[in-house]
Amino acid sequence: MLGWRFVVDRDPDERHPRLAGTMFGAWHVIDILLRGPTAWEFDACYIDLEYWERFFNHFDFIHVPEADYQVDGKRYVAFAHDWRRVGVADWLELTAARELGEQVTGSAPEPAAMLSHEELAASVKEALRSFHQPQSLLNNPLVASSIVQRTLREHPDDRPDQILRGLILDAAQVVRSDPRAETQYRVLDRTYLRPAPSQEKAAELLDLPFSTYRRYRDRGIEAITDWLWEHDLESTSSG
Repeated sequence: MLGWRFVVDRDPDERHPRLAGTMFGAWHVIDILLRGPTAWEFDACYIDLEYWERFFNHFDFIHVPEADYQVDGKRYVAFAHDWRRVGVADWLELTAARELGEQVTGSAPEPAAMLSHEELAASVKEALRSFHQPQSLLNNPLVASSIVQRTLREHPDDRPDQILRGLILDAAQVVRSDPRAETQYRVLDRTYLRPAPSQEKAAELLDLPFSTYRRYRDRGIEAITDWLWEHDLESTSSG
């Protein structure tokens, strides 16, 4: 998440800063094109909603009243863009069309579900628990995520649940390739990938105290979550 809060200008007109505003706008576009994957971006530098709303809407930043704030009695309004919903490539097409005068009334079509990190983490846990249950995987929110939907567009003959399983296996292999995470992978393997009859039995097979087993299990789940989160952001930003 990225937030902008200050624009300092020598012009005393705080409502409509011109010099700094122009420079900030140009630099902001360069930053969008060059920075790494971002989820939400907020711009809350201005106090005149009526003046700025049309400008920010033109660039697909929408007023979010919940993020407005006050300083010294002045209300600063916040505009936001979700880069997971409309990635950089789609944003460029959208803004270019508006610059050319085309009638674009809304954002580009929503390509995938907008999962927060918390929602994605919960979905990963559920996907691991139902790793060998195709119907349950088909109902998992991760199936609608950008990374799964993009893979599905590239391989339309594949089933969504198979794609999700493959992505989880890819993430698990990344854990396996790290010598420092060997135990994490072994716990993931015997708990979800090639599960023992119970987690207690998995801990026994791995010769780990149950409290230690749970600690490595949770670390392994976090590693898979982080991998999927990072690649989901990359998928939305590039697509």
